Parts: sequence; C-alpha cells; structure tokens
Amino acid sequence: MKMFVPLVILALSANAAHAARSCNLYSDSSFSKGRFTVLEGRPAPSMYGFDNQASAAVVSHGCRMTVYQEGGFAGDSRILTGIVGQVDGIWNDRISSARCDCDDYALNAVPAVGGVARPSGAAVIRQLLPPLMDAISKTLRR
Repeated sequence: MKMFVPLVILALSANAAHAARSCNLYSDSSFSKGRFTVLEGRPAPSMYGFDNQASAAVVSHGCRMTVYQEGGFAGDSRILTGIVGQVDGIWNDRISSARCDCDDYALNAVPAVGGVARPSGAAVIRQLLPPLMDAISKTLRR
C-alpha cells in the first residue's frame, strides 16, 4: 500500500497544476474587490455582472488572456500576461469579453525567479515519474 501513495500524490499534483490555470480580472488595482475568472478553454463572450469593470488582472504562468472592448470577442483586443496591477488607459473599465489560452509548452518552461532558473512543477513531475515507476516495478518484482 505504501508503494502506491507516491503515485497518487503525483497524479493529484499534476491534475491540480493543470486545473489551476486561469485568468482573473479584478475591479480594482489592489486585487481586493470583485473578481471575474476565465478558465482555460472556457471563453467568456459576455461578462454578466462584470462588464466594463476590470482594472487589474492576474494571468497564470504559461497563459495569456485576450481581452476585448466589445462583447462576443469584438472590437479592439489586447493580450495580458502575468500580473497587471493597473490595466492601461483606455482599457481600464472597458473590457467586455475575454479568452484564457494556455500553452502546453509552458508546462516545460523554466522561468527565472531572482536570476535563478527553476523548472515548473509539471516539468519536475515528468522528470521524476519514470525513475519512480522503475523503482516501484523493481519492488513489486521482489
């Protein structure tokens, strides 16, 4: 039973890392008021209750949020990435629809933090899984 615990933990970690990818809009630059979440692969052609209220954004690593000034993905558009503490000028309180797109290659990205490169959680899991599976197979054969 103890042998299968690491596999369950790895599987849950991989699902959690993938499920957490989203793009969030906030109604103020302190990120403390209203929030509207757009999940990866679930575009928001209309933003009922949040139309023309966005002032800031937080976009998951490896994702990009395309925002539009009109509903139905119409009008001018802009791409947001990372943490946007204040949406620029004409975009402040002018976003009416949005998409959140995340790239699979981003799972293998090695972002630099404080000048030190570190692999993403999914990349670490991909590196650790084959040796772990080998060790489990050898143990089961004994």
